[in-house]
Amino acid sequence: MTRQHNHNKEAAMRNLQLMFLAPLLFLFAGALYAQPPLTSDQIERWINTVRDLEAWSDQVDEDVLDAYTDDEAEGMPDLEAIYRNLARSESEVRTIIQRHGFDDGDQWANVGSRIAQAFMALEMGDMQAEYEESIAETIREIEQSPHLSDEQKSMLMEQMRSAQGHMQTQIEQASEEDMRAVSQKRRELRRLFEFDEYD
Repeated sequence: MTRQHNHNKEAAMRNLQLMFLAPLLFLFAGALYAQPPLTSDQIERWINTVRDLEAWSDQVDEDVLDAYTDDEAEGMPDLEAIYRNLARSESEVRTIIQRHGFDDGDQWANVGSRIAQAFMALEMGDMQAEYEESIAETIREIEQSPHLSDEQKSMLMEQMRSAQGHMQTQIEQASEEDMRAVSQKRRELRRLFEFDEYD
């Protein structure tokens, strides 16, 4: 029973991670079509940029990052939008992005959105049944929680269902060519997105 419970919990965490990636898709959702397929080189450069940006963000005051976050925005923060705005205002961020061969923050964010979309499509394709079961289980846990008010339960479930719906739509529209390119870097991306923690 405990083993099954832990399995369900880990599956739920993986699926919540997928939903947390969903904001990466929205900023450039309209620009994901009629573009040349992603290349292995683009994906590798994007991954290296993320790593360098993470190292940079660890060294700066949190107030600098908070200045680019919309406190009034609902749901998960749009990390791509934050870095795009940072690139426009912080010279070090522009330097990091350009050092890896991207013209600007918009181009880097566009590539990242396509990578996230293709990555989620691959992950979801491998565990569609498990995904649906674990989401239902998570919703049941929210509904049965004695620590949440009815209002909090309603808000959490609405956020989950909304993110799930947006993500599913984007996944269904993922480019087959992009998925093939991303599959070659899937192990690196799983480490980057910390999916390996739940394997």
